[in-house]
Amino acid sequence: MHGQNPLQYGFDFALWTRAPVAGLIRREFDVRLSLASIGTLLACLGVTPQKPLQRAYQCDPVAIERWQHETFPAIAQQASRENADVFFWDESGFRDDPVHGRTRAQLGEIPIVGAGERQSMSAASAVDSRGAFWFDTYPGALTGELFVVLLEKLMF
Repeated sequence: MHGQNPLQYGFDFALWTRAPVAGLIRREFDVRLSLASIGTLLACLGVTPQKPLQRAYQCDPVAIERWQHETFPAIAQQASRENADVFFWDESGFRDDPVHGRTRAQLGEIPIVGAGERQSMSAASAVDSRGAFWFDTYPGALTGELFVVLLEKLMF
């Protein structure tokens, strides 16, 4: 199990929870253990619940290596020659309603949620390697025209 994920053992998911560990033990050793026993066993082995880092499945280690050792150093050298700053840009959207579409209510009661007008906003931010930070908010989606406007704001 160490260094492996459930996909490598033929499971349809990539997280090690007690259930797939129990399934693996049952399949490999024909032993059935309760989820509580699996938890105790894992704890004895020093395996504790952890929040995993997420990596894009399209991750290309060769491209990452090239970016780190060739592309970015070239950009940084050019910026230094031109007395310019290099910023890393990101954008995101925020809404005031839960995306998952659930709420809580008393057992047996179906909650009714009004279909009021949803509020949302979008934000763009940029940071450089020295910690300089810039951000702006805007309504709606980011368009090419708006991107240019935001870049102009960032430059001043």
